[in-house]
Formats: sequence, structure tokens, C-alpha cells
Amino acid sequence: MKLTGKEIVSLHAEKNGEYSFGIYEESLNKLLNVYILDKFCMQLIKNDKTGIVTNYLKINDMKISKGTKASVKFRVSLKKSIPLLKNTKYISTCPRLDISEFYNHVIELFDLWAYELNTVIDNIKLELIELEILEEEK
Repeated sequence: MKLTGKEIVSLHAEKNGEYSFGIYEESLNKLLNVYILDKFCMQLIKNDKTGIVTNYLKINDMKISKGTKASVKFRVSLKKSIPLLKNTKYISTCPRLDISEFYNHVIELFDLWAYELNTVIDNIKLELIELEILEEEK
């Protein structure tokens, strides 16, 4: 499924088997670049490295539960360009991601690309541009 970033999404997450947080009925881009980024920054401030499990991700009317495997492709860019890099966009793919790791994968991308591009985490912009279901949860 090709994505534009305008899709309406929800994400339900748990920590240590209990409800941690939920984001409901927001645009895909806002989920990634506002809510998940803010949550990640708060985790860094608290020095809380405990993993979050994505219980489900809902895109429009399609609910993708943990245990489902998917191939995902993200476009990575800078919010404020660095003169040497200008407006370069990068592609980051994960050919087999368990949806339970969706949140953790996104924060790893923020962290990795901030390091690779020598910038701060909140200068990274992620766009989920493609998601293909490989194997449904049983």
C-alpha cells in the first residue's frame, strides 16, 4: 500500500504488558513527526530505555495487529536543511518488521538518522511511504 502521510491512523502501545499510550484518529505524518517524536524525547529526558510494544497500528480502516509482519519504507529528510546536505531525501527500508516493533523502529530511525546526518533528533522528518503486509497474525 502506497501512503501519502494524510491517512488517518491510530496506534495503541503497551509497556510491560500494560497499556502505555494511544494515539487515535490523527494523520500518519502527525503520528510520526509529532506524537512519536515527542514521546521519544520524553523517554530520553527520563532516561527510560524500556521498549514499547505496539499492540496495533490502524491505517484508515485497516487494523494491523502485533504479530503481523510487514515490509515498510520510510523517506527521511531534514526539517531545517544543513547547507552541505541541502534538501536531500533518503530512503530507509525494513523488509520484515513485526508490527509490535513499529514504535521502536520509528524511534531507532530518528536516533540513527540524527547521528548519520549530524543533527538533533527533532530536526529529522520521517514519512512512511509504503507498507506491505507480508504475513498476517494468526
